[in-house]
Amino acid sequence: MKVRITGHTRGLGKSLHNHLKALGHDVKGYSLSTGYDINSQEDRQKIIADCKDADVFINNAWSEYYGQTEMLKDIIACWEGDKTKRLCNISSKASFNDTDINEDLERYGANKREQNKIIEDRIRIYGPHILNVILGCTDTR
Repeated sequence: MKVRITGHTRGLGKSLHNHLKALGHDVKGYSLSTGYDINSQEDRQKIIADCKDADVFINNAWSEYYGQTEMLKDIIACWEGDKTKRLCNISSKASFNDTDINEDLERYGANKREQNKIIEDRIRIYGPHILNVILGCTDTR
């Protein structure tokens, strides 16, 4: 199986990358440290071009400037209607808190809420080929 993952060089993404690779899957990652910035539309398009023939895309990399949300939109648009593709989005329990205690956490929660909404809408249309993993408080580093 061809698996592509953003944010694969540390934390949860690194663990997922290494585990899937150990299981024998063809795994490729995209991270800032390997030259991919999901805040950049140009870099997101490079990732999308590389993912056209992938089976699974794990949208893991966090970006405080809506990069993860835009990456989600881009991969959904690329794979529009293809029910053979599998998408896993890494979300957060912070998405349920709309009265956050600081600006950074509010921006984080707002991004995750938007991702959750996008995925809920897609599942209604295409069924459960999209998995939205909503983690609790997790220090992924």
